[in-house]
Amino acid sequence: MARTYLSVLVVLITPIVLVASDIILNRERVKSTSDSGVCFYGATAERVLNILANRDDRLFLPSVRKPKDCADLDPKYDPSGVYRIYPTTGKGFKVFCDMTTDGGRWTVLIRRMDGSQNFNKKWIEYENGFGDLNREFWLGNKYLNILTSIGKTEMRVDMKNFNGEKRYAKYSTFKVGYAASKYKLTIGGFYGDAGDSLAYHNGRRFTTPDQDNDDLGGKNCALEANRVGGGWWYGGCDAACFTLSYANNYKGLTKEALIQWEKWESSAYSLKFAAMMIRRV
Repeated sequence: MARTYLSVLVVLITPIVLVASDIILNRERVKSTSDSGVCFYGATAERVLNILANRDDRLFLPSVRKPKDCADLDPKYDPSGVYRIYPTTGKGFKVFCDMTTDGGRWTVLIRRMDGSQNFNKKWIEYENGFGDLNREFWLGNKYLNILTSIGKTEMRVDMKNFNGEKRYAKYSTFKVGYAASKYKLTIGGFYGDAGDSLAYHNGRRFTTPDQDNDDLGGKNCALEANRVGGGWWYGGCDAACFTLSYANNYKGLTKEALIQWEKWESSAYSLKFAAMMIRRV
């Protein structure tokens, strides 16, 4: 009798475990625990509620425990999406991991894709980050500093213009300094087919509308030549900038006021898509 009871119990429990596992593995589609018809209790319930609470960011659970950054993830098991990373001690922070481009494991720093985000922000906002990690955003200068301080970092830029043409640029060295340095940019080791527009910005300090650290001499690049307040590592002013106006020149703006990559002439009427991402090597 005991054996019969045990067999029935195993048969009843197994489907529940499988359903629960499917919910965890397909967590981006879960909107309610009732979707599965299974109730969760204790630690499991807390875990599911945590997943549901983060559903707007489609937060993924990584295949490894507490990854330092996206470089710790495995493209075989971890899809592109939002993850919580732990480059230092503490509660960590959310980032978007690109797990498909050029071998994957990239931590995205900025993305422009549809003009949905206003990049006219003050210093503190550029420091802490803003936007939607699944759409347009700036990760945050303090996080750029942390991520580029835990090891040698390479950086990749991907762009597409409104004609559908694509270009990329890669840099073997990319580092953002501490706040005291005004988040000074160190970049080098270019290769790619877009031309090296970021060489001009090497060694530049970060500037925002309310904090002028550029070399324009009494004027603020973030507010000059119809720019709309986008923060950047300006010199006097820029050869590339992804925080300016998103438009296919239909507003009559010149290339100085649009997101573009100067070395790629086809970007002069603005870019439809632009992203910068880093990978620890």
